[in-house]
Amino acid sequence: MRKGILFLFFVLASTNIKAQGCADAGFCTAGALKTGNHTGSVKDFGSIGMSGAVGYGEQGTIVFIPQLEIGKNLSANSSVEIKLPYYIATGNLGTASGIGDIIATYTQGIYKQNDIWYIKSTIGGRISPGKSNLKDKNGLPLPMPYQPNLGTTDIIAGLNIRYKKHYVLAVGLQQPIVSYNDNQYYSGAYFSTDTSYQQYFSSRKLIRKGDALLRLEYDKDWKLSGISASTLLIYHLGNDKITTLAGNNIEAVGSGGLTLNLTFNYYRDYKNWRFEAGVGAPVIVRDYRPDGLTRAFVITPRATYFFRKKK
Repeated sequence: MRKGILFLFFVLASTNIKAQGCADAGFCTAGALKTGNHTGSVKDFGSIGMSGAVGYGEQGTIVFIPQLEIGKNLSANSSVEIKLPYYIATGNLGTASGIGDIIATYTQGIYKQNDIWYIKSTIGGRISPGKSNLKDKNGLPLPMPYQPNLGTTDIIAGLNIRYKKHYVLAVGLQQPIVSYNDNQYYSGAYFSTDTSYQQYFSSRKLIRKGDALLRLEYDKDWKLSGISASTLLIYHLGNDKITTLAGNNIEAVGSGGLTLNLTFNYYRDYKNWRFEAGVGAPVIVRDYRPDGLTRAFVITPRATYFFRKKK
């Protein structure tokens, strides 16, 4: 295990490529699909927390996502969770911000065999409160890395299979069912002397395909702390579509396919509090990424307060 952790840190430290990150309000942090879902977690009837993901995105864009996370246990084996993010991006085109995509999930334990097997399922949705059409101070449309949301309504479903406390397999699907993205950025439209506006992926009226997820994870818990290391595969289910300035709907060739991320997470408990820190980086990328989810690395601190019943 020690060699595995050292290898993971080596890869994260040496990676300088950019790929789809998953530290925004995406489905790889939803319900049973998230990393670091340790057996040592105790939630008697609810929790409230705050995370603050920081990522290095496309063309040097810095992304900061403070997020309120509220959980409620319905029974010993079922819970609901809602994530309310705020998105801030700053880069060579300026700074933009707004309410991010809201995620709500329901998680249900469906099978348990002593300390050998525990299987949970998650179902939920992701709703964008905007149309991804923010503009810069000069009235020019901003590309997707600066947009707070994706401009879609999605469904989310997933399964988490834990074996002997330490080994986890998670599979999931996020599928857009309504698209109202009205982004107007098309790189070929900018011929000004400032070439920075031409360097982003075109995303005009983006229509996204869905994503499938596979996570392989190892967890280790002690009395008051724990670690997890995972390999996270995200497969984008086909090429996205964008609209040209002439009104033609075309495929964004190379936007479908595989992204592979490596993640590491550490937590420490103190009374009713849990403090966490996670880091993730990609090692395999897609060629074309018009959705603005490009990240070279992501760091996510989190603090959670658990409401526990008095004995």
